[in-house]
Amino acid sequence: MLENLMGALDLVLCWENFFWAFVGVFCGAIMGAIPGLTDTMAIVLLLPFTYYLGPIPGIAMLMGLSKGGNFGGSLPAILFNIPGTPQAMCTTFDGHPLAMQGKSGKAMQTALFSSVTADALSDLG
Repeated sequence: MLENLMGALDLVLCWENFFWAFVGVFCGAIMGAIPGLTDTMAIVLLLPFTYYLGPIPGIAMLMGLSKGGNFGGSLPAILFNIPGTPQAMCTTFDGHPLAMQGKSGKAMQTALFSSVTADALSDLG
């Protein structure tokens, strides 16, 4: 059992998977920041690019797209009071007033921290 776990970790924890996950987070954050392009739409639009990857890097990229899109929607919600994704609607209630007070950096750090925490807890669940 332990050798199977070590073999799985060897497959998952390689540089290629981290690279494609980073590409997915970057593209997802950009697409999530554009109002109307949600994280689900980012996955649908970039799914054909994962056909040329292996199964694990492809799934890593799709997970990165989802997680980056969830955070990316909060950027226009904080700065312009326009949610980029439906999940970021509540961010407009607290984030934009903070940005109007000149504390946009604090609002974006809080959005990033809560997004990472929620995504990590959902992955564990």
